Amino acid sequence: MYTFGMSFMAVAPFFARIPRYVFAIVSAAILIPLAIIGAKTFYTTLVNVLSVIGYWSTAFAAIVLTEHFLFRKKWPAYNVSEAWNKTGLLPPGFAAILAFTGAFGIIVPSMSQTFYTGPIAKAGTGDIGVFTGGSVAVGLYAVLRTVEKQILGR
Repeated sequence: MYTFGMSFMAVAPFFARIPRYVFAIVSAAILIPLAIIGAKTFYTTLVNVLSVIGYWSTAFAAIVLTEHFLFRKKWPAYNVSEAWNKTGLLPPGFAAILAFTGAFGIIVPSMSQTFYTGPIAKAGTGDIGVFTGGSVAVGLYAVLRTVEKQILGR
């Protein structure tokens, strides 16, 4: 519940004006019914949720590591104390959003789970969603971030 509120506050400044307890109430209203439904098949629900988190974290880590190794190249390039709340000093994030979306565009047809098996996985490859998603995320982010830096200068 705490993460739900903090994530929304990080997305846009106007969410930061909403008191934290509102996010706790909203997340509880969403999570309690989901928990009741999921409790009937706890193990299956847990495995399914962890699978989605695995796909998500692969694409996310690929983008973050690409930013670090290709564009920042050293720790002093992160001037966190000055840039943490100044949007003009941070990357706008369009490249990351598009790369993440593109990664999921290939993850979904490449995944093989109990709740869904994509056409690429059905063709006999098995679950290769993590590998294809990570690769597409790195490739797309490298290209899109380069274009983003050229157009916006940051």
